[in-house]
Amino acid sequence: MAGIVITGLSLRKRFIPKRKKTFTIAIDGPAGSGKSAVAEMLADRLSGFTKLDSGALYRSIALFVNEGDIKGGIESLANETIRALLDQVIFTDDKRVFVGNRDITDAIRSPPISLLTAKGSE
Repeated sequence: MAGIVITGLSLRKRFIPKRKKTFTIAIDGPAGSGKSAVAEMLADRLSGFTKLDSGALYRSIALFVNEGDIKGGIESLANETIRALLDQVIFTDDKRVFVGNRDITDAIRSPPISLLTAKGSE
């Protein structure tokens, strides 16, 4: 892994209450550089840890903005609104993404949401 700087992903110890300390590993790199693959390997090797897909979090926000027809886009959302939304996002062990009982896995990977996510990251 020499020469690779890793961000955008977080490994969270499972079953730790929110008030307890968590251990986070950030993985940074350009698109297609293997960040997710490295995070998957680390999560597999570090017992009791799971991979948090930050891209899915950003895409979830974009889906919320798109479906809510929010004028001003992502930039217009208050930090509290974003935090409240992200607190509702659930990742399953089989890489599905839910908000409440709704499976949004396919919706957040759709071309319109991908485009909106890219615009929001600028």
